[in-house]
Amino acid sequence: MASEHDIITIQNIDNEDFKFEYDRASGNYPYTIKSGEIKRFPRFLAKHAVKHLIDKILTKREVRISNIVMRQQLAEKIIVEEESFQEKPKVTEAERVQKEVEKLNAPSDLDAILKRRKERFRKKEKEETATEVAPKEEMDKSPEEEFEGLKTEKKKPVAIKTEPKPKPEKDEKAIKLPTRKELYDYIVEEKKITLTKDVKKDFDTLSIKELVKDFNYPLLD
Repeated sequence: MASEHDIITIQNIDNEDFKFEYDRASGNYPYTIKSGEIKRFPRFLAKHAVKHLIDKILTKREVRISNIVMRQQLAEKIIVEEESFQEKPKVTEAERVQKEVEKLNAPSDLDAILKRRKERFRKKEKEETATEVAPKEEMDKSPEEEFEGLKTEKKKPVAIKTEPKPKPEKDEKAIKLPTRKELYDYIVEEKKITLTKDVKKDFDTLSIKELVKDFNYPLLD
């Protein structure tokens, strides 16, 4: 199906340059096709140009511009090629707004980072609370309260052998950590996260190692 936005290739077959205008009242600039030059236009512009180019050629030849046969013959020489162009379906305002809202509420890398950060804080608070509320050791009974024959021998603590921790495959000292500025540049450029004042304030509370881990920053040995 023909569309006004199909691409039409035309050639100026006249021996003079051809200049035409379209909807000049809207501020459109004039178009010029030099003699023998080939140019491509949307169908609505090409249709307008071909009509006026044929009028010019017929007038120069002193042939009536209403001569249908001559007009058809000239059009076949002027029109070089037609390319079909399917225009994208138009999106309604309601659909555009809906997509914008979905985009704003879609989960992002930033959401995932903040979620992991909250989980770390909760875990840290639980550990601190557990330390503070640890059960107190029972007080030793005084010698006066102990009766002859009821004394209990204190068990000697049993030494527990611990396996030596395996050495890390890579020496952490050999791994060069990035600066905080390099990390923030990476987050903005690679992760496409905007560092607002509040977001930067949250990230400033994290260590460089935590940020490297959260954002999968590529480390070099």
